[in-house]
Amino acid sequence: MPSIPPLLLRGGTVITMDGPDGVLPVGDVLVRDGRIEAVGPRLDAPEDARLLDTTGKIVLPGLIDAHRHTWQTALRGVGAEWTLTDYFVYMVGQFGPLFRPEDVYAANLVAATESLNDGATTLADWADGSRTPEHAEAAVQALHDAGVRARFVYADVFASAHVFVPTRHVLALHEQYGSGSGRVTMQVAIDPTLQDGFPEEKAWRFAREHGIPVYSHAGLYGWGNETYLKDLYKRGLMDETNTYVHIVSVGDEERKLIADSGGTVVMASNSNFYQRQGYPRVTELAALGIPVALGSDSDVRYRPDMFTCMRATAGADRAWEHLRYAKPDLSGVLNPTNAYRSRDALRAATVHGARAVGQSGSLDSIAPGKCADLLMLRPDDAGTVPYRFDPVAHVVWQGTPDRVETILVDGEIVKQDGRLTTGPSLERVHELAEATREYLLRQIGEDAFAKAMREPAVQPGAPLQHAFPRFPKPDDPQE
Repeated sequence: MPSIPPLLLRGGTVITMDGPDGVLPVGDVLVRDGRIEAVGPRLDAPEDARLLDTTGKIVLPGLIDAHRHTWQTALRGVGAEWTLTDYFVYMVGQFGPLFRPEDVYAANLVAATESLNDGATTLADWADGSRTPEHAEAAVQALHDAGVRARFVYADVFASAHVFVPTRHVLALHEQYGSGSGRVTMQVAIDPTLQDGFPEEKAWRFAREHGIPVYSHAGLYGWGNETYLKDLYKRGLMDETNTYVHIVSVGDEERKLIADSGGTVVMASNSNFYQRQGYPRVTELAALGIPVALGSDSDVRYRPDMFTCMRATAGADRAWEHLRYAKPDLSGVLNPTNAYRSRDALRAATVHGARAVGQSGSLDSIAPGKCADLLMLRPDDAGTVPYRFDPVAHVVWQGTPDRVETILVDGEIVKQDGRLTTGPSLERVHELAEATREYLLRQIGEDAFAKAMREPAVQPGAPLQHAFPRFPKPDDPQE
């Protein structure tokens, strides 16, 4: 097979995320065989190099969406008014069981393709629509077909982890994808059950025995926050390979357990606010030395992208820091500084995201030896002064998906001049998603669908776990 000539990105403002400053006002990036070979000003071009003029553009590492329920994209916007209780009753209890493998494929394909087009070169797919092996394999195939770098997080919202994790199918997928350097890698999701005896320990032990990293929802309001992390600690199940999602309603003691064990947190600030889960207190987590990555969570509420996630997180943290200064009647002292800065937000969407998906050292910066997952961003035409003096702040506060002009994954150009150049077209993936939506509408019924969009599922104040549906499954997870 003939080798692909190296690619030289010439003359852009390069945000390397490497070192204390991490910005080259004018720099070049040389890519060879899917890796970054050199970074610096005025690099010598190899004779056989292809040139990509990035003059006037911002070059930065690919963004990392570290938590997304990708299979739910087919019903984007249905839950705009939902609380978390509504989500469990409607999405999990009523709509989710109707998804066929082909519906999971269609939803995953549109989400993964859109994520890539919007600048998220890596996507952690919390695949909790995987209620059968066929559903799981459909999700994985869609990630492959989209061309995105993906972390397939094997999950099943319709069963407890001690049922679906210790299975031959999980082992087979992990043997195939593992946690290596392929474009699609794999791990498992284990959530608290709130059942006596901590039955999910069986899933944790299985994951540890086979070297499978674990993601876990561990900080949702009203979902065992006062006991779950302590249970993990007592059983010796907290370590640096764990990633914890939604640490918004967790006490000081539990957050310190995460810090002491070296774990990573993923914050999904948009849904934390929209579903009334709590404030993403990122500065407090960072003060403990906890890396905080970002995730978009679920499309049933909104149209996500990582630029929006960065801004939402920074805004949420700054609002929380203000409340810490305020009196109970909110008339207190003005907070004189913003502790959470633009660079913190971009690190969350790159460096810490790489850690969350097990790719620290590969995807976290633009440096020799790293994977060539790169974005070229066109600056905001009206924001040239901020771009000139602080390109990082410009990316965070003025960046939008429509300004992502060129994208590389593994050194392959997957988007150029604003259009995807590989994988299915956006038009095709939207056609598949539309077919799935029409199927689901027929199964649910338009009146029931409209009611779910407009009416709360339970009365105010109902405990979350009372609304969570239970789906019985065979006790023998090996069958």
